[in-house]
Amino acid sequence: MSVYLDQLIKLGPKLGPNNEALLLKCVEKARKGDLGPLTQLVKDLEEGVGIGSGSGSGTSSDYSSIVVEEVNRFAQAASTNNRELTECVQMVEKLFKAQLKFLEVAETHSKPGDDIVQKLLGPTASIISEIQSHREKNRGSPVFNHLSMVSESIPSLGWVGVSPAPVPFIREMRDAGQFYANRVLREKKEDKKIVDAWISVLSSLGEFVKKHYTTGLVWKMGGPTYTHTETAKPSTRVQPSEEKKKTKQVVYGSGKTAAEEKLVLEGKKWMVEHFKGNNNIQITDGKSNQSVYIYKCENSVVKVSGKCNNLVINSCKKIGVVFDSLISSAEVINSSSVEVQVLGTVPTVTLDKTDGAQIYLSKDSQGAEIVTAKTAGVNVIVPSPSGDMKEHPVPEQYKTTIKGSKLITSPVESF
Repeated sequence: MSVYLDQLIKLGPKLGPNNEALLLKCVEKARKGDLGPLTQLVKDLEEGVGIGSGSGSGTSSDYSSIVVEEVNRFAQAASTNNRELTECVQMVEKLFKAQLKFLEVAETHSKPGDDIVQKLLGPTASIISEIQSHREKNRGSPVFNHLSMVSESIPSLGWVGVSPAPVPFIREMRDAGQFYANRVLREKKEDKKIVDAWISVLSSLGEFVKKHYTTGLVWKMGGPTYTHTETAKPSTRVQPSEEKKKTKQVVYGSGKTAAEEKLVLEGKKWMVEHFKGNNNIQITDGKSNQSVYIYKCENSVVKVSGKCNNLVINSCKKIGVVFDSLISSAEVINSSSVEVQVLGTVPTVTLDKTDGAQIYLSKDSQGAEIVTAKTAGVNVIVPSPSGDMKEHPVPEQYKTTIKGSKLITSPVESF
């Protein structure tokens, strides 16, 4: 790399005084590991002499013709009489238009100070929070899985704050929404076109970033300085009962939001959310018509007393959950380092996209079915006749053979 950069410096005098000065600055940043400015300078020089891959209309034109067009197709596919989904789609359309405006600024101006950049990103961050809040307010909606599919993956637009690998970040956010996309396909097969259209939106965004911003967002080298002018914030309909609620703030490049701890019964669903470092979270006297939803908790322990219908653990880390009995199932989704203990009975335990899980079954629950998908490090611990607990690892590798017209799959023995 050093030899290559030294060769580039030798070309400086042939580029003219201004471009030579820019080249030296870019090379200096490249030596420190930031290749973005150098990549953009080379692209600008290529387009200036007519050999670049672009047509001179700029990256924002690609964003408009490729990504925004896919958003329009998604909006058409999701056109429905359901009010909650329609509102979500409208916010998505507004969000991508806001990002387009941001890219137009970055394409034509040199990078301003961080405070100005954050103000420019304000509309985008605000709409992402609106989409996530919209999903939370509509948990009882028949299109909750649709809203979750979008909400879980929409932080992918935070790629503008990720360097040096924004494309893997977009893929990670897309995968975060895949669980709910699969639920939509499973429960409402007629909405496959909606799921396919949304996945196409995220895929086109990834391809766009891969083409133009492989190592991260790049501003125009040598462009005019951007002067931020305060404008009215995007209109947001706020209900009177919501005015005092804490506003979530998007942390760009993380896909995370700052949120308050929550332990409340909403209708027939217990919501346990955003607890960290709390080993005494308790739900007492659970009812058979109630469910429990544990979301984004870390380093905590949840105890559920009584007999509930079902329990879901979603996007949690280093969490322990102890419950008496469930009528339906216990589900663990997108989580890691989870311990689940049943004291009574449970028919089914399902794990999806989970890394590291200990499932402790009681004597009465040894007939439970354990269903796993995309998991690793899952162990089931059951009591032996002597009373000791015995650990059984769930297979992670499988062998498939073809016999006639059938596929025969069996776990690979580990030694």
